[in-house]
Amino acid sequence: MVAMVLVVFELQKLGSAESGVDFHFHARATTDKKLIGELETAEQQLGFLLSMGEGNEDQFIKHTIADLKNTREFFENFILAWRNGNESELENLLITATKETSPDIYKTLFKDRNAAWLPMFEKYIESQETEFILVGVGHLVGEDGLIETLRTRGFDVQKMK
Repeated sequence: MVAMVLVVFELQKLGSAESGVDFHFHARATTDKKLIGELETAEQQLGFLLSMGEGNEDQFIKHTIADLKNTREFFENFILAWRNGNESELENLLITATKETSPDIYKTLFKDRNAAWLPMFEKYIESQETEFILVGVGHLVGEDGLIETLRTRGFDVQKMK
């Protein structure tokens, strides 16, 4: 939790808003009286975050503190890649780096969660209703990302413009 607070403070210093895309769409859905669901509970999300450095807490905090000096560069590169829809750069920034430095965190935060969500996605896709599903960009890219996984399962996934 300490590591997350340090990162959030650093992002705030860079002008990052606390409310992101998820808050924007949640507010719109609420205003429009849309049904709002979830892929996982708040307790599950908190559990993922709290377990990130489990067993290596000291090393995790040291790594986080050392990485803080790169936050500005990372954030600028991330925003640029996100705005341009540059999937390979997003994969490099979010997935490749996490796999290399923290394979257990990668597995817990991305691979396992994506796999758990797939049955729900397939159910939504097969239904007659239209659903809007919003996930963090790190869940979309890479070989274990939702886009590639859905494509390998025969779904036609296209980028919105």
